[in-house]
Amino acid sequence: MTPRDRERTTDSEKKGKQLNLRQKISAAEISGITDKLLPIINEWCSRPLQSIYPIVFMIF
Repeated sequence: MTPRDRERTTDSEKKGKQLNLRQKISAAEISGITDKLLPIINEWCSRPLQSIYPIVFMIF
């Protein structure tokens, strides 16, 4: 676990306490979830962008 990973884990623990979660989540569980999500997030960030994005303006 890198220092940055520990920082993320600590931030997640603090956020959980702020939200008054009744379940306790260990640092290992948070790290496991993060490890599973990072490849998906990186893949999404690396996807090729489309050449055109339609935009709809609505004026009320």
